Amino acid sequence: MKYLKWRGHAKDILFNYRANRQLLGQMRGDVLLGQNYVLGDGCRRSGISNPTYCKVARLSQGRLEQMGKEVAAVERMLAAYQQEKDADKLAMIKMVYLNGSHTLYGAAAVLGFSERTLLRWNQEVLQRLALELDWI
Repeated sequence: MKYLKWRGHAKDILFNYRANRQLLGQMRGDVLLGQNYVLGDGCRRSGISNPTYCKVARLSQGRLEQMGKEVAAVERMLAAYQQEKDADKLAMIKMVYLNGSHTLYGAAAVLGFSERTLLRWNQEVLQRLALELDWI
């Protein structure tokens, strides 16, 4: 699928990576192994919880497959940066996107690089993720 506004989508995927990975594992365990996980309040209908409805609603949206592709793309991107031994870019990704503890400008100050350098790195990271997802 080709996106015209791929940068925003790539940022969303990176910001939601940890939550998506956790939810994906829970849903796969629930569907494949019959394990149960705690359902959110969004699944309640008229005060009575219906876990079967929640599972079907989540799976019928095709979100499980899409989430799997997104999580796999982020993991491939992170593995590529680890293989290249680019510790500074990995630290920037972890601080800004995975942990959410810093902005780009805060990460620049902590890592000791200029703000412009981290803006350039951010564009490279987003473009690499878009390439992994075959958007560009």
